[in-house]
Amino acid sequence: MELLRSNLSRVQIPEPTHRIYKHECCLSFDTPRSEGGLFVDMNSFLAFGKDYVSWNYEKTRNPVYLHIKESPKSVPEDRPLKKPTLLAIGVDGGFDNKEPEYEESYSIVILPDFVSLPFPSVELPEKVRIAVDTVMSAVGAEKREQVAAWTAEEKKVSEHALTLQQIKSGVVIPPSGWKCSKCDKTENLWLNLTDGMILCGRKNWDGTGGNNHAVEHYKETNYPLAVKLGTITADLGAADVYSYPEDDSVLDPHLAQHLAHFGIDFSTMQKVSKGEDHMRSKGLQPGEELLPDDVPEEAMESAQPVANEEIVAQLVSMGFSQLHCQKAAINTSNTGVEEAMTWLLSHMDDPDIDAPISNQTSDVDQSSVDTLISFGFADEVARKALKASGGDIEKATDWIFNNPNASISDMDVSSSNSAQTPAQSELPDGGGRYKLFGIVSHIGTSTHCGHYVAHILKEGRWVIFNDSKVGVSTNPPKDMGYLYFFQRLDN
Repeated sequence: MELLRSNLSRVQIPEPTHRIYKHECCLSFDTPRSEGGLFVDMNSFLAFGKDYVSWNYEKTRNPVYLHIKESPKSVPEDRPLKKPTLLAIGVDGGFDNKEPEYEESYSIVILPDFVSLPFPSVELPEKVRIAVDTVMSAVGAEKREQVAAWTAEEKKVSEHALTLQQIKSGVVIPPSGWKCSKCDKTENLWLNLTDGMILCGRKNWDGTGGNNHAVEHYKETNYPLAVKLGTITADLGAADVYSYPEDDSVLDPHLAQHLAHFGIDFSTMQKVSKGEDHMRSKGLQPGEELLPDDVPEEAMESAQPVANEEIVAQLVSMGFSQLHCQKAAINTSNTGVEEAMTWLLSHMDDPDIDAPISNQTSDVDQSSVDTLISFGFADEVARKALKASGGDIEKATDWIFNNPNASISDMDVSSSNSAQTPAQSELPDGGGRYKLFGIVSHIGTSTHCGHYVAHILKEGRWVIFNDSKVGVSTNPPKDMGYLYFFQRLDN
């Protein structure tokens, strides 16, 4: 248990924006039903089979893993078969499909020695218990990606999203109670990402829908992008963003920043079904007050987030510092003591935890940076791409290829010199020394998503080929290849 406590800094409590992989290994087809089970990295939330978890530890130095194992339930051979009463398979009363039932078991494993601790256990640190419970209750990212791959149309990154200029109008958008600025519509509402205007959508052929105020606003102002209110959740990729000039639904890699400009914290938003937004729009409520229309720009920029004093006081009484408690309350939007405690436990080891609140800056997740570096990209380029894509690894990869000027030209490196082996005896078909000149590797968090790319040694430096996109690869993933290409050396 002391070994686990000494590594608590490498354990994260998942937040709504994290993608959690717990159904399949990122590098193989191993699942919890495989012989060795599945190991979930409790820092990056990527999953690895028994043959690859040590590789991940060597790469990231993340030592704490949730081990998930599914084993078939034993069935007595003399169990009488039920007589079917329905013409169906696999349902109660139907024919038995003879699919085995599985039972799950969990444990905490600490690498490199694979020290195993039982879960659940009251002796485990609270931070670990909360983190594991969150992982177990979350919907696996593999399932989300499979559904998205089959149901979602392919969206392109809008060219206007990368250069969008937002007006500092002092507009703050509330989390609910929306209404069109030009009529009484409370459904099918769109937020213009340039000036913060909330306007209704297009009118349908039968007279239902909106009153065309959003599209008319675009024709008057040429402000290109709008996001549909009620579709914004912690999964920003699912938000409905529309580009009027491109006349299509698009992706906005900077959506988090664009929403924050109007005071919207996407991580706390929930999807609103049709009709629910109407129920939530009831005007001014008791205890609320309207925001002034003429807030000076200087006052808006100088305003600092304020922590709820009751939440802070309760956390301080538990022994935490005043500053840390204020940050916890602010970063959870003052939603409650439990939420603030969860945030605090998962951020105690942040390098900027003691920095003043006014000087806090958001940074990218180091494990995501390490993943991009393992693909062959430079550290600085990886950080730029992750910041531009809201921390999404796959979108960051596309950003790198779409922004070739962001690459660092003076960081090209040639292939590393391998240790020379003693001269081998002559072979009948030539020499026995080879030079690596090509690698085929996989980009993606599981075998259900991503695609294959090639790294080629060309003119003394490694280059990555991703479909029609080409870029410098400063650190090719020589230990992650699916295919390797060698050229025999003459001497």
